[in-house]
Amino acid sequence: SQLALKRIEFNEGYHYLDIKDPKKAISIFKKSEQSKYFKNDIKSNILIADALYKSYSNIKNSDSALYYFNKRMAFEDTLKREENALAIHEIDTKYQVEEKKRQISSLKKIIMNYQENKILYFILIGMVFLIAMYSFIRWKKVDIRRRKLANENETLQVEHSQTIQELEKVKQLVIEDHIVLKNKAKVYLNELLYIKSEDHYLQLVTSKKKEFVRGKISEIINELPPNFIQIHRSYIVNKNLIISQTGNSVFLEGKIEIPLSRNFKKNIV
Repeated sequence: SQLALKRIEFNEGYHYLDIKDPKKAISIFKKSEQSKYFKNDIKSNILIADALYKSYSNIKNSDSALYYFNKRMAFEDTLKREENALAIHEIDTKYQVEEKKRQISSLKKIIMNYQENKILYFILIGMVFLIAMYSFIRWKKVDIRRRKLANENETLQVEHSQTIQELEKVKQLVIEDHIVLKNKAKVYLNELLYIKSEDHYLQLVTSKKKEFVRGKISEIINELPPNFIQIHRSYIVNKNLIISQTGNSVFLEGKIEIPLSRNFKKNIV
């Protein structure tokens, strides 16, 4: 199935992470992040966010590492809320089971009082059996789910502790928020306004200078943190510097107008 293929592709990302090729791993994990097959699976989203956190940590991109760490924490909070809801549901189910037991007890008394009425006797016995089976099956399902969540929570707690330790290590690293181009030029991300693709070259425009380098827009987007988004087939902009937008353009600080393509409008949301 498609889901099985997506899981195999996701596991391939761990392979590249293990062989110290985090950029290739990031490309694969981002595809998994955008896949509709994992969209509503909280556990898968936790694993994807954790994988991207570790990948960005390996390339010392603290902004992206922190972003995916926080994203994982948010998914874990959602899972905990679901566990709390399940716990409340379990309490309610146990109460209903006890109520059914009291009903069964009352039915047994009725049976004793009407022993001579064989038809009523068998009807009531049947009702008792059905109620007991219903209560047992419902409780069993809740118990199985509770045990599964308990095991998953224990695993997440271990991974959470490891993630906290790794994050502390990342915070202690002294790194510059920049990328190094193929021509050895260094571009600081907090100064980068936008990137324009021109044939086989890229023009990187910062608040202080312009740099030209040979490359593709599809390659450099993977080297940038999440606040850099593609809004046109030829443009990547720093989302944090967008001050306004129209149907066909966005405006950056300094009244810089960049064309906005319909196919990429969803990236601004």
